[in-house]
Amino acid sequence: MQYEAGGYPQPPTGFTRDTWRLLVVAGRIWEQKDAAGQIQQYGYAEPISQFENTIEITPNLIQSAKDVDISISSANPYQTVQTPFNNSFERMRIENNCTMASRRFANSKRFIYGYVLHKHYELKYSGIADDIFSRIRIRVDNP
Repeated sequence: MQYEAGGYPQPPTGFTRDTWRLLVVAGRIWEQKDAAGQIQQYGYAEPISQFENTIEITPNLIQSAKDVDISISSANPYQTVQTPFNNSFERMRIENNCTMASRRFANSKRFIYGYVLHKHYELKYSGIADDIFSRIRIRVDNP
């Protein structure tokens, strides 16, 4: 849980075996073909807060990448006037980053929810055997 909140350790040489095992358990890996056509596994180590920030600032980034309103006209009817390049590629990149952050954030929430639910039921039902044994012992000791 500490790594989900603060990020997984990622030294320059790559993930350690223990960190990779934790990434696999948390569902933070994906497979992709490399240039040679071999399937490689990759992991992401960013903390949940980074995904939240990416999602939160996306509307502002889209707004700043908005195309400016311009009016293009010419007095010469034979002149061809072209519109300048727009920011559609930048907006698409921002949307793709937001989509990826949303998926990864949802995956991390799923992992945390599953962990908390497991611990809840573990604590809730861990004493059942002791309770049943205690009730039977009381009945036997006090007929």
